[in-house]
Amino acid sequence: MRFLLRVSFFRLFGLLKKGILPFRKKIKQQVEMDLIQVLI
Repeated sequence: MRFLLRVSFFRLFGLLKKGILPFRKKIKQQVEMDLIQVLI
């Protein structure tokens, strides 16, 4: 579970570092969905 969590965070930070501002909301939603799936 922690591994998936780390993967989601690395994906988020990786995209943010590239400077893709318009996709921030989509990334946040995707990460939240991943977190929900991990918690459940």
